[in-house]
Amino acid sequence: NYLNDFLPDDFEKSKKHLKLNESKIFKNGEILGTVPSLNNLLVIEIERINPEKSRISVTRELFKILNSINCSNSLIITYSSAETHYRFSYIYNKLEWISDTKVKGNFSNPRRLSFILGKNQKIHTPTTQLAKLGKITSLDDLENRFDVEILNKEFFNSYKKMYLNLEEALKKDKEFQKFIKKIELKTFLFAKKLLGQIVFFYFLQKKGCLGAKKNTSLNNGDKNFLRNSYEEIKDKDKNFYNDFLEYLFYEGFNKENNNSF
Repeated sequence: NYLNDFLPDDFEKSKKHLKLNESKIFKNGEILGTVPSLNNLLVIEIERINPEKSRISVTRELFKILNSINCSNSLIITYSSAETHYRFSYIYNKLEWISDTKVKGNFSNPRRLSFILGKNQKIHTPTTQLAKLGKITSLDDLENRFDVEILNKEFFNSYKKMYLNLEEALKKDKEFQKFIKKIELKTFLFAKKLLGQIVFFYFLQKKGCLGAKKNTSLNNGDKNFLRNSYEEIKDKDKNFYNDFLEYLFYEGFNKENNNSF
């Protein structure tokens, strides 16, 4: 149902077995359909034998498979029964004509652009790029939906907007203005540092490093730690920065503990 909504109207569904050439990484492959208007784009689903430990190895194996069937571009879902997430990728490369009737894949600059989806994964950007923008209209449109550089621009613009909103709110906060005048600190410097700290902690959170219990692995933490902590603090009618973030930044990560790096 999703592919019908995402791909152009000439998407032709199928269910064909995909030859994997005795792959050591994949065990099952299936062609789910093709889109003639997108340069015969193939939609493929492939099951990995093991969890994805090396994205580079998986990508190289995918390129080999596509090259063996002379496929220049495809949407590929890769998954493992041992994991609760999957990777949805757009893969493309150039094809070279080596005679009037024969082509070969040129993998001098192949690209694999991906989103990780599934349980406990962030869905805001994928929802915008892969659902809210509607059907794909062209190959350029398809590439743009997955392009990391475009997503980076989106992140930067959102980050800039958050920074300006935070700076403006702090300028209007009379208690805060009294405090920073006393310690001779500029509002814009505080706002810039605070957002930088929060982004860094979101990175740690994504790796599972926040909220891990004592004597356990650092990657077993709560991947919604900051949001869950905010909700808890909010319910107690406390100030999230003064009563939580400040302690997290300057005490929690400035003292040695059982889960120290």
